[in-house]
Amino acid sequence: LEAHGRDSADVAKYGCWALANIAAGNQANEEAICEAGGVVAVVRCLEAHGRDNADVAYHGCRALANIAGGDEGNDEANGDAICEAGGVAAVVRCLEGLGPDADLRPGCARHGCRALLNIARGNEANKAAIRIAGGISVLDSLPPHGSNLWRRDALLKLN
Repeated sequence: LEAHGRDSADVAKYGCWALANIAAGNQANEEAICEAGGVVAVVRCLEAHGRDNADVAYHGCRALANIAGGDEGNDEANGDAICEAGGVAAVVRCLEGLGPDADLRPGCARHGCRALLNIARGNEANKAAIRIAGGISVLDSLPPHGSNLWRRDALLKLN
């Protein structure tokens, strides 16, 4: 992923997919991915392809959401690592890239919201980084669709 994810959207998509699944619900795996440089690799893939490729955005945001603690959002150290690697800005750019098509790609919006929510949970510095990156305005601009609960939760946690 590190070697070819920036050059190939397919490598980025499947690499992010794999890391999202490995991290899902397993804190030891979340930490191992973080320690092995997986966070940086996912962020670089999102920077290269996430704004223009819905599959990369979906799987990359899902990977970061899972690495940051899955639905529990309980791993502050991983959230810090994501923030330090530029993950907040990458997720915000993915969400901005959805634009008027956000309602056609609710999975991207849902996992982007999850990622920001999990990175922010219990961490004022990460919340500030999300605000500075424009996270609140992009969350607020998402049209109503199936990710509304994630969007609402993320906005409430960030305000």
